[in-house]
Amino acid sequence: MIRVYTVSDSPAIGFGQMYQTFVAALRGLGLPFQRVLSAQQADVAICGPWDVTSAEVIYTIWETDKLPPGSDGLKRKRLVICNTKFIEDVLRDAGVRRIARVPLGVSIPFEFLPTTDIHFLSIGAESSVPGRKRPQDVIEAFKLAFPTNGNVRLT
Repeated sequence: MIRVYTVSDSPAIGFGQMYQTFVAALRGLGLPFQRVLSAQQADVAICGPWDVTSAEVIYTIWETDKLPPGSDGLKRKRLVICNTKFIEDVLRDAGVRRIARVPLGVSIPFEFLPTTDIHFLSIGAESSVPGRKRPQDVIEAFKLAFPTNGNVRLT
């Protein structure tokens, strides 16, 4: 039985999407699992890189090029799973050596991208650390990426 902890199983947030994908893979492989409510009881923890847990395997995400304070414990884990090459590189630069990259399996074919105005939506947290989910950082990054009005909008 694989004991899995997640901060949320709601597909409305990233950790929930990761959990749903992870347990679907376990089901597909015919592996038994149980969701546990404490990271300390887990074999696998789906959580932020700063979460201190005794789980041997961590499945994590992060959006900036440096891990947050408190992430040193990842170096001692049996395995750290991430879903992008970017995160893999950030983990490796931070000294994590046992990394597996497992993409979420979502891809948008180029031919389906819009040819009219493109609207960007950001969901943020005002209290987040600089460079991560803060609305003011999104606005500054948008201005840098799209200095002319063109056919893009930040909504």
